[in-house]
Amino acid sequence: MWAILILDLWLAGSKFIRPVAEEDILKTDELTSYLGSNLPADERFISLDEDIPASILVEHSLQASSGYDSIQVSRYNEYLNSAIGCEYSGYAVSSPSLLSSPEARSQCPEPNFNLPMLKALNTRYVIVPDIVEQVGFENNLSIGKTFIYDIGQGFGRFFSVKHVRSIPPDNCLENLRGMDLETEAILEQPASSPEELSQIEIVDRRFEGRTEIVTILANGPGFLVRSETWAPGWKAWIDSKPAQVIRTDCTLQGIWVSRGQHEIRFEYLPDGYLIGRCISLITLIVLVSILGYNKAKTKYAVL
Repeated sequence: MWAILILDLWLAGSKFIRPVAEEDILKTDELTSYLGSNLPADERFISLDEDIPASILVEHSLQASSGYDSIQVSRYNEYLNSAIGCEYSGYAVSSPSLLSSPEARSQCPEPNFNLPMLKALNTRYVIVPDIVEQVGFENNLSIGKTFIYDIGQGFGRFFSVKHVRSIPPDNCLENLRGMDLETEAILEQPASSPEELSQIEIVDRRFEGRTEIVTILANGPGFLVRSETWAPGWKAWIDSKPAQVIRTDCTLQGIWVSRGQHEIRFEYLPDGYLIGRCISLITLIVLVSILGYNKAKTKYAVL
């Protein structure tokens, strides 16, 4: 029995867990070198040609708009599909869907890009296998059979808007495609705000571990958009006080701010993570108590 189990593990390992040399994992091609040298910090690229491995992205400090796990973040996948003009709604394991779905590629042979939606994701470069004949796609560089388009500076990691309006979730993407997302945002909850919101200045931004901290200055009530995928586990604190992270523009994050200078902290703390930490702590306390009790019991038994 043990021999069969060991043989089974060996066969599975030889087929699915093959060792790969570090230089092969982190090898740099011409495309990666170009992005590493030219993509500004915090700005992203989207590739409709091929999905660049995560190891390469980490090695070169690159950020991609494409490649999110569409199963975990389905709303983001819908947003990205809409941003490239592909209304495919079938199953896919990548964002946008055509990166992994032949059916999506057949339904969307010629992307029709929505620049404001891409720039709301802070996207700078669009990588495609074919020439794009569309306004805003004049500047391109070809590397082999791949075309890289510089669509200009995105809206930023954080940006403020002048107006917000409420839209039912089912109609969010339908309304988003025709909006100026640099000045207006959609919220999927009732919103009462001044006729025109105040401009927000980004004073400082930094990371402390997995916490992102931004210092802002607002000369009145304002709404700050964070170009990061919304999920239920995202928490925020303004000047150490809890604040609500609002789903904005169908898939991004937003937060209300009052007049003045504030420090805002964002951290991803899903309920399962917090519950797991509590269970681990309780388990540790119980184990320590049992060990202490057994040790004391043994000591008194010897006496």
